Amino acid sequence: MAETLVVGDVHGCRRELEKLAAKAGVDRVVLVGDLFLKGPDPRGVYDLVRESGWEAVLGNHDLRLLHFLEGRRRRDTEARACARALDKGGKAWRKWLKKLPLFVKVRPFTVVHAGLHPRWDNPEAKARPLETLPAIAVKPASSGTFGVSVEPDAASTITPSSTAPPAGESSSLGRTDKV
Repeated sequence: MAETLVVGDVHGCRRELEKLAAKAGVDRVVLVGDLFLKGPDPRGVYDLVRESGWEAVLGNHDLRLLHFLEGRRRRDTEARACARALDKGGKAWRKWLKKLPLFVKVRPFTVVHAGLHPRWDNPEAKARPLETLPAIAVKPASSGTFGVSVEPDAASTITPSSTAPPAGESSSLGRTDKV
């Protein structure tokens, strides 16, 4: 039986990702968004993912980077530095990132970074790559953190709240499962 490693929030840490994948010894790797920003080696992460044939879904920090490229976050110095680092090996990453799906199926699970619009079924969400969702925006959530707001039409909006768990709840699930 093929085994899959699902990893979230790589944030430009190629060395750590490479070690984790080698140690896991799996047949498939799926990255759960937030691939480049904040870490020491965004270009290394891109190269590793492409060379290894791994899959990835779009995360909110990936959207932030795309918004910078579109001129929607011109003053984002972190995104500027990340884009420059990624550009050192060519600009193919830009088109690749723009085409990342919102979710990937890892039977019997669906891997998604932060959520899908509740009115979308899987075929509809799959048919909505980033380039067909011009209303995706990174907006401040009520907590002051940044989150993804998906606005497929004027009648429905999702804006996530704080990434921290509610008071009195743990952010740890207390166990790990191998998918």
